[in-house]
Amino acid sequence: MGELHASLDAMGVEQQACVLAFLVSYPLTLGALFEQRGRRMAAGVAAVSVVCFGIFTDPWFHAVLLVALAIGAIGLFIMTVYVIDRVSRHYAFKGLPIEEVEFVDSDEPDAEPALPQPASGHPRFPVVGVVSVKH
Repeated sequence: MGELHASLDAMGVEQQACVLAFLVSYPLTLGALFEQRGRRMAAGVAAVSVVCFGIFTDPWFHAVLLVALAIGAIGLFIMTVYVIDRVSRHYAFKGLPIEEVEFVDSDEPDAEPALPQPASGHPRFPVVGVVSVKH
């Protein structure tokens, strides 16, 4: 671990730029912020930055260890956020009465839709009440 610490202390600007590019693009690859094309581009940036980081690091296996630790830390962070979200939702909705929500569609031809449909074709749904995670 001492050698790994020494490698961290000796990191140059190029290595820091590669690490920054990886730490920004890897979560974008995993998440749903972008569509499929954006996630592929983020994955490409992450892969290229990892390869460049390995090239710029003197003992390349230190770069592999640091990337593995970074991926593990990101996974641990995602798992922690998921567990906290599930627990908070469990306690937030506990004891709340859940009312049934009825959607009313108008069949009148001259009626204007409540929400215009976007050009992408994805339907929009109105937010009308509390959504239960139990149902």
